Amino acid sequence: MRSIFVGIEYAGNSTLIKHVQGYYHRRKLHTHGDDHFTIPDATLSPKSRALMVNFPDDIKERMQRMQIQYHIEVIRNYPNTLIAGWHIEEAVYSAMYGDAPDSPYYKNYNYRAQRIYEAQVLEARLPDVVMIHVTASDEAIRERMKADPHEYQIIKEKDIPEIKQRFEAEVEKSLFTQKGRKIVLD
Repeated sequence: MRSIFVGIEYAGNSTLIKHVQGYYHRRKLHTHGDDHFTIPDATLSPKSRALMVNFPDDIKERMQRMQIQYHIEVIRNYPNTLIAGWHIEEAVYSAMYGDAPDSPYYKNYNYRAQRIYEAQVLEARLPDVVMIHVTASDEAIRERMKADPHEYQIIKEKDIPEIKQRFEAEVEKSLFTQKGRKIVLD
């Protein structure tokens, strides 16, 4: 199954992906997992992450655009893809924090491309592509933020309800939702 996991930071996307990956590996099935759409990309070295947050906005935006576009082919060509965030995360966090001076995100220059990415995946007529919207209660997110703070945390505690609403709105606009390819996990 080709899975795209989306949801607010601390909802459990990465944890869920690790469990699904373990499931596939126990069955001797190869996966292609990518959980590196958050700025800065957690798969980079500490030095590279520190550099990335300070890149000019146009460079960060261009890097994200290329990375998002590249993953269309990943989704199309690998049968067990586990993608976290993808273009939905960018749409939400850029709109919410793009103007904030303490945020690594940029103003959302190319929002109009969001449905185009999805259409390119759907054009392949793959029967097993699904978007999984991972949610959690506001309190659970707050508790996770306190228990295990991320080095480059994106969300602010006061913004949790609004960010969750923005994720919900983006998921509802998604062509995957329109085609009945959405699962919500809380």
